[in-house]
Amino acid sequence: MITGSTRVAAVIGHPVAHSLSPALHNAAFQAAGVPWVYVAFHVLPGQAARALDAMRTLDIGGLSVTTPHKEHVANAVDVLAPAASALASVNTVVRLPDGNAGYSRDGRFTRDGLGRLVTQSGGIVLPETVIPAEAHEMRISADGIITGRITDESGGDVEVQIGEFQLARFTNPDGLMSVGE
Repeated sequence: MITGSTRVAAVIGHPVAHSLSPALHNAAFQAAGVPWVYVAFHVLPGQAARALDAMRTLDIGGLSVTTPHKEHVANAVDVLAPAASALASVNTVVRLPDGNAGYSRDGRFTRDGLGRLVTQSGGIVLPETVIPAEAHEMRISADGIITGRITDESGGDVEVQIGEFQLARFTNPDGLMSVGE
């Protein structure tokens, strides 16, 4: 039941009416018994910073961010987590006492012409990581270690560490409650 103390979270995007996020999040909130509601806000291109201003003004607890706003939100949040900074992209904004924190769980990367690890849109991932030309089967572990397989002199494949991301843990003691493990 929505009351005067119900907290709001939302997805922003353009377009966004097709999003299944409200149905999924509202079902989870209801199952967990938490007083939250999740809605979709259609935000026109170029208006992401204004959406973050509205988030602050209206005390919206969190935002999911989808296209075309991820890069713009990365430039507009108060605090940018290391992984989001490396990707120059934010897909989650959390309200914290000291402002809005931007995080990213996006993980689709490729190699540019110089062998550097880059985002889907071509942004260089920081710290800059050069992927050896002979590397294949690239993986990024849950703790941020970037590995790949390289064929050694004997013709066998060996896994090697190529780089490492600094990952962020979501901390929001006054916001969404942790449910489950």
